[in-house]
Amino acid sequence: MKRTIIIALVLMLLCVSINAENIIKFKKKGKVIYATVDVMNYPVIDLLKAIAGQKKIDLIFSTDVSGYFTGRFIDVNINTLFSKILKSNSLDYEVMGNIYRIDTQSNIQKYRKQLEDIEKANSEIEPLETRVIRINYADLSALKSNIAKILSARGSIASDERTKKLIITDVPSKFNVIYKFVQSIDIPTKQVLIKVKFIQLSHSDMEHIEFYWKAGVTGDPAVTGGSYTGTNSYSPATGAGLLHVGIVKNTIELDAVINMLASKNKAEVRSHPQILAMNNEPATINIGNKIPLRMVNESGEITTQLTYVGTQIKVTPQITADNSIILNIHPEVSSIAGQVSSGVLIDTNEVDTQVMLKNKETAVIGGLVKMEDSEGKSGIPILMDIPIIGSLFRTKDRDKSKIEILILVTPVIQEAINE
Repeated sequence: MKRTIIIALVLMLLCVSINAENIIKFKKKGKVIYATVDVMNYPVIDLLKAIAGQKKIDLIFSTDVSGYFTGRFIDVNINTLFSKILKSNSLDYEVMGNIYRIDTQSNIQKYRKQLEDIEKANSEIEPLETRVIRINYADLSALKSNIAKILSARGSIASDERTKKLIITDVPSKFNVIYKFVQSIDIPTKQVLIKVKFIQLSHSDMEHIEFYWKAGVTGDPAVTGGSYTGTNSYSPATGAGLLHVGIVKNTIELDAVINMLASKNKAEVRSHPQILAMNNEPATINIGNKIPLRMVNESGEITTQLTYVGTQIKVTPQITADNSIILNIHPEVSSIAGQVSSGVLIDTNEVDTQVMLKNKETAVIGGLVKMEDSEGKSGIPILMDIPIIGSLFRTKDRDKSKIEILILVTPVIQEAINE
């Protein structure tokens, strides 16, 4: 008898010890609640009630809900923990306003099937209505095909492209879902103002930019990203060197270097165009000339096609959730390399690159090179300019110079304006 009493006391002490080790803690970071749970054989109803108190929701439990939970979670999102506990006990829930009805998974599935059957039965006897919905921003055909998937079996949809309206016929109970879907999709798209600056430098003067960039990478906080160190993998076909891409948070110092070179006639800002691009839509800027090129088609006939020669950049912006901007950039620099019997030879450097910038930061692209021919004359002054015989006193000099194009791209998000 005494032995039985001692064993019972030991078991009671062990249970108290185990319960004393159960840990349920919550903490809030911003708007998110995190939970630390370390429990053994803890009543699942009590645990769900503790979570509901933090989530500020009400619970209703079916008589079939029972069992215990054993597990350990450290700093887990409270919503994730709620789902894990339900799943581990083969439970599920149905939301009714701010009330969560907790039941077994099989009972919840039966309940949902009953609701579907009731809705289907109602839709078969409800009178049909036709309503017109005006669309402001979304693509009409895409929206039409998506709405068609949520209509009842008796529903139909048509569109009027001229007035940008949808004509929908269905049971009245379906229109609340349709209106909510349209409101979530038919919103104005943000636009991005792309500011581009094309700077032309003689290749020897690029060492000034290289020096500046290296200084920025080693300690200057104004410049981050790539560097002119020759580690990038892309090399233009002309052997001009490597393509360099980096990010400048503050262009003041870079502008100072460029202005200094410009004052010494070693740099020239060729153009600084701006273009407005829709989010996820490409925009193209061309700086140069169109020249006619003779081409031979498949049937052997010679045709003429106008082709851009100069500097071209295609930019596709993508705005992220935190208002950063992913830029897909395709710069291209082309120049006339010479002539052959069949036409003109064009030397082209191009590449595809992608950078992520914050709003109003600047991407700098270097390493795009073109060759330029220049012609001069030298000789005896005055005599070299005499008609006919002047050629005896002068010589012509041809010089081929290597020109590097530096491209600065700055995206600026333009906030969408609702009507």
